[in-house]
Amino acid sequence: MSILLIVMEGLRMSEYHFEKAKKGTKNNTIKRQLRLITNHPVFIINLVYSFFIRLIYGLNIFKPLQLVVDWRSRFVRKPGSKVIIKGQFFVGGRYITNLSSSSANVLVYDGATLIINGRVKIGPGVQIVVARGGKLTLNDGTYVTADAKIFCSSNMEIGKKCAISWGTSIIDSDFHEIEYDGKQECKREITIGNNVWIGCNATILKGVTIDNDVVIAAGAVVNKNLPSNILAGGNPAKIIKENISWR
Repeated sequence: MSILLIVMEGLRMSEYHFEKAKKGTKNNTIKRQLRLITNHPVFIINLVYSFFIRLIYGLNIFKPLQLVVDWRSRFVRKPGSKVIIKGQFFVGGRYITNLSSSSANVLVYDGATLIINGRVKIGPGVQIVVARGGKLTLNDGTYVTADAKIFCSSNMEIGKKCAISWGTSIIDSDFHEIEYDGKQECKREITIGNNVWIGCNATILKGVTIDNDVVIAAGAVVNKNLPSNILAGGNPAKIIKENISWR
């Protein structure tokens, strides 16, 4: 009963804690939340499951929409790690997409940091690993559809309103040390700007900066920096069109 009261109170308060909405939109937000629960009854199970996850890992138990983990998925925060959620983080729900039947997994190792700024959704089958010493930042309006892999071992940031399609891999490490010409290279930062659309089965490799308003074609392999407002594709990815926009 106490959990149900927490859920209902959280739904009532979520407008103030999570939505930077304009005056007069409170009723629309509540209707959207109630519609989600009505259309997907499993959402209630997920809220209860997520309550215990937040309790275990020291997140705010009175903000039920701060972290919502699908009951078939995993969210693991190792001792010594940091998880900062300034908004809402949805992990693995089929109400995000039906493109996969696999479980989502989020693993934050000791000494690692995961930061969620705003409303972020990752679909079923998505695997996120933040390794020791890594810092991953995901920003408002970004979503990952299904079966994608994000591995962060240094510093990785994905901007606002990014759409990351299924099967995408974003990896900042070779997982092994490579030596050549007396040098060692293992990991480098990845920065993805705002409003970037990454097509299905694309790969983003270490040391890459992708500017704002970029479209990455399906199956592309990005190993170099990309400027804003372009369509890039191929292996390795090259600029196909310039002065593009998408929504």
